[in-house]
Amino acid sequence: MLTLGYVEMGEELQVLEVFTVLLIYVPSAVLLLTHTVMYYVGRKHREEGRAKRAFNDRITVAIPVRNEPIEYIDEALASISSWSIRDLIEVVIVSDDIYEAYQEIERVAKKWRDQGVTVYVIWRREPRGYKAGALNTALWFSPSRYFYVMDVDSRVAEDFIVEACSLMEENPGIAAVVSRWRGRNRETRVAEAVSSSMEFMVEALYRGRRALNLPVFPLGTGTVYRTSVLREELGGWDENRLLDDLEIGCRIMRLGRGIAYMDRHWVYVEVPRRLSSLRIQQERWVYGAVDVAIARLRDILSSSQPWYAKLEALIYLLQYLPAIAVFIGFLLLTLITTIKPYDVLFNYWYIGVAWIAVAALYALSFIDSLREKGYSTWKALVNLGRASAITVVLSPVFAKAFLKASLRLRAVFKRTPKGRYEARASNAKLRFPVEALIGIYALVYSIHLITNRILFCGGWFLTYSLGYIYSLIRWWRDIVYR
Repeated sequence: MLTLGYVEMGEELQVLEVFTVLLIYVPSAVLLLTHTVMYYVGRKHREEGRAKRAFNDRITVAIPVRNEPIEYIDEALASISSWSIRDLIEVVIVSDDIYEAYQEIERVAKKWRDQGVTVYVIWRREPRGYKAGALNTALWFSPSRYFYVMDVDSRVAEDFIVEACSLMEENPGIAAVVSRWRGRNRETRVAEAVSSSMEFMVEALYRGRRALNLPVFPLGTGTVYRTSVLREELGGWDENRLLDDLEIGCRIMRLGRGIAYMDRHWVYVEVPRRLSSLRIQQERWVYGAVDVAIARLRDILSSSQPWYAKLEALIYLLQYLPAIAVFIGFLLLTLITTIKPYDVLFNYWYIGVAWIAVAALYALSFIDSLREKGYSTWKALVNLGRASAITVVLSPVFAKAFLKASLRLRAVFKRTPKGRYEARASNAKLRFPVEALIGIYALVYSIHLITNRILFCGGWFLTYSLGYIYSLIRWWRDIVYR
């Protein structure tokens, strides 16, 4: 007999029930609450302006490239050429491309050399070590005192470079300075959702960290390093790690050196326009973050940071885990309700209510952050919904990447498609549309449960299916094609 109440069950099934409920609610509640608290704490600690000072140190701008649109490289050099400090800049482009592409890059570099920009192009005949290997090549080539990592699609004002180097000059204990990320493009629903989420996440995680005196992680582009720390104290980047920024951040933490964050300066980065491009990026980021958490756990634990700072650093590295936990909870809840149809979530309704309260607080902080940047309440709410749908639909990809990293299986480095490479949808190959099948199954199963008066579980499955269904309607081509 189907009922909303408690049903007698075996001890094993009861343990599985509790585990599933906790898996669905607790990890995501902890993450949402952490981000909410950090956002509101960070709001109270605004960064004050710094007095400008004369600056004469040389800076290396390292630009690692592989299969990047040539026009992006041209635009990046044009941006650097416009800086008033360009005579202090040495650009080192490290190319992991085929020889013909390298020659094209060299032609663009020569054009800007003729206009007074100091730019070198290094071609790696045998690329190794992911992006970290390219950065090490530039690092050992560089004679400069400071080292700035720049992606071809990012843009930063020279004021950040000057102030970051000045800050390190005044504070010998600082190893690096990070600027604030902001999306350059918002022309598609995916791009707008990612850009708006970036506004909130960076504000919460970086401004909040600075306010709480927690360790700050470098960002892949938009970080100025002290070259001597990279070379002499760290020996460069670890070429076995996929994410260079998180890896080097853990080792800087172990050294006891600080990483400063400047909230007033933005680095503008190109965000994916398509769900398929975002899927490639996020799979790499999830794998890389979990890989770093495992490989650099000893560095974090042996650092001089207090226990809560170490815990927060691990939460940051494992920030994709809540979405994965919900996906696993979805599979387990399906299994439980198939074995013995009863309303599992009704028995633990109070945990669900607590989660809803935490999610509401998070939504309010997200909306507050975007309203401050000119979004209407409705537009902020729409982008929160889109971002949530994207997170849900990518959770199987997160789970796959998490499993591969946990099993220490080597990943293939795939760059996020940009420019003309991102636009080539007609040549894409078909893929197994697992997200479509999950979404349709969750929707049909929710209707089955609701019609059988298993209302709480049915409502949860219905809500969970919406992210998949929305994504299937909006971005069906990116779900069907690679």
